[in-house]
Amino acid sequence: MTGLVAGTPVARGVYDVVGCSLASGLRETDQLGVVAGTFSINSTLHAAPCLDPRPTLQCPYPVGGLYLATIATPTSASNLEWLCKTMLQAEADKALEAGRSIYEVCSDLVEQALDRESGAMFLPYLFGGPDGAPGALVGLTAGASLADVLRAVFEGITLAHRTDIDFLLSGPDSARPVRATLAGGPSKSDVWSQMFADAIGLPMKSARRSSR
Repeated sequence: MTGLVAGTPVARGVYDVVGCSLASGLRETDQLGVVAGTFSINSTLHAAPCLDPRPTLQCPYPVGGLYLATIATPTSASNLEWLCKTMLQAEADKALEAGRSIYEVCSDLVEQALDRESGAMFLPYLFGGPDGAPGALVGLTAGASLADVLRAVFEGITLAHRTDIDFLLSGPDSARPVRATLAGGPSKSDVWSQMFADAIGLPMKSARRSSR
């Protein structure tokens, strides 16, 4: 079938969701795995396939004979990437000249905005939302700053993950995690990692640190 000569060594790998889950330390059925990247990837491990709720993705996991159940939606950090590439190119160029990334600058601005009131809200549906809902940035006033907008984007993406996680944990076959792991771009940001820990309500270990 493959055209390979008999006896040719063949290695099999895993796809990105499984790879990120493995690398972030997802090993036990009491863990929740969160990968925030192009998609919102939220996963749990099970001794048998999860049938209710029905996951977006499900596959055998290469640890302990377990199965990985995943809810995935296009509502994660790709929305921030779009904002940075579309509207913040000048800021990105300045950051690069200073030896930093635009995402580090965004994290600093969000941290500055945490202690003030803001009605700004972001719906992270630029790449598709429930029933075709579009993305939206609402609640702005003339007093809003870029920091307020970025805070809304961070919070909107975080809460979209929480919505997916609530569904993943809503059925009779759901896992009952007591701790979480975080991988992806937000795991490199202290302020964003803490948002995820607060929203999910579990002790969380990120790619570089732990948050509560």
